Amino acid sequence: MNTNDQLQQLLFILTPNERRYLTIYLGKEKGHSNILRMIELSEGAKNKSDTWLAGKLSISRSALTNLKHQTYRIILKYMRVYNEGRTIDYQLREWTLNAYFLFERRLYDQSLKELERAIECADQHDRLAILSDLLALQAKIVIERNSGDLSTATFAIHRQLANTLHDLTAEMKMKELRECSFLFLRTRFQVRSEDLHNELTALFNQLPDKYESDRLSYRHHRLYAEANRHLCLNQFNEAALLYQQLLQEWQKEPSRIKSDPLTYSKLLSNYSTTLFSAGNFSAVGEVTKQMRMLPTNTTEEEAELFQNTYYMDLLSLMNTDGYDQLDPLVKEIEKGLNKYKTKINKARQITFFHNISMAYFLLHDWKKSLYWIEQIIAQEKTEHRQDLQHTARMLRLVLWYEFGKHDLLEYELVNVERFLRKRKAWFAYESTVVKYFDKLLIADAAESKIITEYFSIKLADVSEGKTSASLPGLSELTYWAKSKLSGKMMRELLQEKDT
Repeated sequence: MNTNDQLQQLLFILTPNERRYLTIYLGKEKGHSNILRMIELSEGAKNKSDTWLAGKLSISRSALTNLKHQTYRIILKYMRVYNEGRTIDYQLREWTLNAYFLFERRLYDQSLKELERAIECADQHDRLAILSDLLALQAKIVIERNSGDLSTATFAIHRQLANTLHDLTAEMKMKELRECSFLFLRTRFQVRSEDLHNELTALFNQLPDKYESDRLSYRHHRLYAEANRHLCLNQFNEAALLYQQLLQEWQKEPSRIKSDPLTYSKLLSNYSTTLFSAGNFSAVGEVTKQMRMLPTNTTEEEAELFQNTYYMDLLSLMNTDGYDQLDPLVKEIEKGLNKYKTKINKARQITFFHNISMAYFLLHDWKKSLYWIEQIIAQEKTEHRQDLQHTARMLRLVLWYEFGKHDLLEYELVNVERFLRKRKAWFAYESTVVKYFDKLLIADAAESKIITEYFSIKLADVSEGKTSASLPGLSELTYWAKSKLSGKMMRELLQEKDT
């Protein structure tokens, strides 16, 4: 990626507040007038040549290249300062640097005062690696100052340091277990093998019988890891109870929620998603209300709140027959996806596309369903949610069949099979779908019914024998087949199921 592309992308993700901050502070410093002008021109010069840009700035092409690089680095620097200035870690760094500076100048009492503030903050927010360094510095200062009962003071510090190092070791082990369990959880969308469960069991055999630390960070990692394990095994009620316990642990320390609202918001989102998977739809609504009450101070927090709440709104609509409100909800989701497109996780974005497409699919609105399926297929350069990318190509076969594009469908059947085999995603589910349409294309009306009956049975077999936690589109395809056989709308079939 060249410097121009990097600069354009960096400018694109800046929020209005970040742009204002950048303009104000660059304007205050001498020698940055060309950089300010460069930023102004770059924002509207996406399709302009470097010759045009160099002419506007009255500099040579080589000087322009250097200016672009300098502008990129300056923006990174100021944006880092702007965003770090509002975090616990930035404040900790300030106090620590002050303490080291004062210590080096032998202002021991002042150094200890700054250090005590840093130690209290690091201890409260479980910055254990930083806390161990701070305690070591505190012991040095106490020894250098050499006043009072030196042995008692240093002994207390060393005991706290030993406890911190014990907590740090326990937390790092539990954090590693949580991260590994998360990888298993995400991999379940890709891997269909009993080996996954065996590896998961072996991993959790390492879990200590007793808690090794009383810190929130340790309990957070442990409960999170245990919840991930149950999710991998489709044990949603058990996972929901663990998330509920995890949230209660956080609620005991309101200051942690205030200092790290993003993590707390994600926990609420995970809890609501797990409740949904367990079929507890009424509880999902209550958790979504809690999420909407959380304050947001940054664009990142706004984006997190948007994607978590609207994701659950869409799922709840689809599972409580709220399809009459689908169009207004989709309009709000589109607005949010456009507004926060640089902030929303790509996997969640693709999931939005899939769920919206499936909602319209169940309403037999093939045109809108195809539009959202195409949004997924257009994401081919990303590795996120490959299961949904694979499924999108299969579901497009159904939609082309409904549109009567049989020539296109016949051609695409070969491409879909090749695409899935190349990505090692050719399993019973995929094979069942592709082979069904291959047969359907040459069948008459009577044969079509027999083939569709067999297709419905095969889908049920796939569902009962699946080893992955989720086979996207399987439920919708099953209802589509039942609709073809019964002559009823899929929404009507869903309503019959719920009664």
